[in-house]
Amino acid sequence: MRQVRSAVVPERRILLKGSSPRTTPNTLRDARRFRLVLATDSSYLVDYMCEYMPQWTFDNLNRVYCNRRGEVIKNSEGFRILNEETELLSVVGVQVQWYHVPRDFNGEADALANAALRG
Repeated sequence: MRQVRSAVVPERRILLKGSSPRTTPNTLRDARRFRLVLATDSSYLVDYMCEYMPQWTFDNLNRVYCNRRGEVIKNSEGFRILNEETELLSVVGVQVQWYHVPRDFNGEADALANAALRG
């Protein structure tokens, strides 16, 4: 998401201002409707970002999320970063959506990710 903010958002701003030689009515329309779909095989991540996080409260003092029972959410720092990036993208007109891909359909993506990690 940070990559989108640093690479895509500046280009969007140029398009929306109309100062790019490639600017046409269609590119302006498409730039306004930018949607980032994050596909993952982690139902845990999708459920937490879409269903549970809106019910949590953020404890500014300890910088953690807490559930309705006041319990600290595991991986709170990671969720905080994801939520912060989502909000920063939202401010510039990028809608972030989370999509769960069943493991059966994720083999090629897993292979590419593992190859990238190996260098």
